[in-house]
Amino acid sequence: MTHVGDGLDQVDQQLVDELLSNGRAKLSDLGAKVMLSASAVHARLHRLEATGVIEGYRAVINPEKLGFAVSAFVAVTPTDPADHADLAEKLVKYPEVETCYSLAGTADYLMLVRVASATALGEFLSEIRTALRVNSQAGVITKSCSASPR
Repeated sequence: MTHVGDGLDQVDQQLVDELLSNGRAKLSDLGAKVMLSASAVHARLHRLEATGVIEGYRAVINPEKLGFAVSAFVAVTPTDPADHADLAEKLVKYPEVETCYSLAGTADYLMLVRVASATALGEFLSEIRTALRVNSQAGVITKSCSASPR
């Protein structure tokens, strides 16, 4: 990552980049990469956490190993604009929905959906179209092009 945001210096940015690569890195290893002591790195990470730059630390899970062979992006728009108000709340209640984003554009929402099979994806799409009165368009993910989550 090359952009340095408000209040971040190059060392902060380098620490963020290192954590994106390895969220379990030891303070001493991070310190060696940015030429600071472990205690100085700890203080910087604490400040980045306190200011909300670092919101948490997460495990990266392989969905296929959990039985979710199909991942898809699903764009959703309510058939009746009056249904828009609480649609997001209803969408995220489905266990297939990993993330849901509100959009400005042709679709109102974009979801990342994980299911066991193409058949399960079809069943999920039929369910939300009927139960939530939405139009949807799905694109199945065939390959990730991103090197790291950002």
